Amino acid sequence: MKPWSNRYGKAKVRVLKKLRENGIDTFKELEVKVILEGAFDTAYSAGDNREIVATDTMKNTVNVFAYEKLGVETEPFVVELAAHFLDKYPQVSGVEIETEERVWERITKDGSPSPTNFSATMLSTFGSKESPSVQTTLYEMGKAALAACSEIDRISLTMPNLHCLLIDLAPFRRPNQNTLFLPTDAPQGWIEGTVARGE
Repeated sequence: MKPWSNRYGKAKVRVLKKLRENGIDTFKELEVKVILEGAFDTAYSAGDNREIVATDTMKNTVNVFAYEKLGVETEPFVVELAAHFLDKYPQVSGVEIETEERVWERITKDGSPSPTNFSATMLSTFGSKESPSVQTTLYEMGKAALAACSEIDRISLTMPNLHCLLIDLAPFRRPNQNTLFLPTDAPQGWIEGTVARGE
């Protein structure tokens, strides 16, 4: 038995994929961690990195496989991703892949699913109006809260403006046309507002 062992990998690889399901766009958002085990000893003992699979290669592989293989179910994507690392790199003896999913639940308004709105916010007003800006949405939601509850005199809302950036798959000859995105939480927009009843 070896006196020591090692594992390494890439964590917090975030992807958001737009899927088409029953004629409606839906979203699959994952955070992926890839950990490899194998014959990497000389990288530690002799500074020889020839057997190391670069962690950016792991990230790029996750992105390409998400673009090509990720669907509604996560498990087939994970199985194919793990098999790829084992098949491509003979020095890899084991692969551990962990995923966390952020679920995008579609808002239903008047019995019909909203084509563009998902629940992470005050739902009915958020999902029923086309929004030219986050500020307009904040104002409309505040007005709706005052209209729904006469006991409220004022309401303050904070709405972070989070971004999903298109992942560039051109180096891997994949035409990513608004399909695979990188969800980001920093930097982010920050919008605050208070809506109060008139005097």
